[in-house]
Amino acid sequence: MQLEDMIERNLDIPEPSPPDAIAKQYKRGWAFYGVDVDPRQLSTKAKRINITVPEGALYLIDRAAKKANTNRSSFLYEAALAKIESLGSE
Repeated sequence: MQLEDMIERNLDIPEPSPPDAIAKQYKRGWAFYGVDVDPRQLSTKAKRINITVPEGALYLIDRAAKKANTNRSSFLYEAALAKIESLGSE
C-alpha cells in the first residue's frame, strides 16, 4: 500500500483533495466516496527509537507506567497518542 510505504520512508502523508476538485476531473455520473485512514493502523511494525529525557522525568514516567500496570514504552506511546488527539492532529 502506498501510505504504508510513505510511513516506512518517513514521508509526509498529503492532505486529501476536496471532493469537488476530484469530481471535476471525471465525467458526469461518476460517484465518489472518502475513507478515513488512521496512520496508526497502517503499519503495526514496532520500531526501536532512542530518546533523551531528564532523569527526574524518567523516574516519574516509570512510576506512572508501573501504576498503570504497563511498561515504559507502552506508557510513552499511549501518552504521545493522547497528546496528538488533544491537538486535533494525526
